Amino acid sequence: MSKFFDPRTRKVHSIDSYAGALKISKEIVEASIKVKENKDSLVSPKLRRSNAVMGCMALPVFFSKEDHQIHTGNFNLSCASNADLIPITSTITYK
Repeated sequence: MSKFFDPRTRKVHSIDSYAGALKISKEIVEASIKVKENKDSLVSPKLRRSNAVMGCMALPVFFSKEDHQIHTGNFNLSCASNADLIPITSTITYK
């Protein structure tokens, strides 16, 4: 359904059902940024510098302040092309 990113706590709040929409507080929704879910667009994605992936590690997840989408990958945060990325600490799902 909908996802909201809270930049203060670096958490994603995911609403999976209508009942879950009733459980999320108004303060969280007002302080958060709505995540854009549609990644199928005609605009080419931004080129980002990534680090080498070692082994079968789980890839970190980031929120982009620029395009308001969630990106998964091993990005180099010291690079200027990745200045808009904020690491996501956890995801809370409301069902």
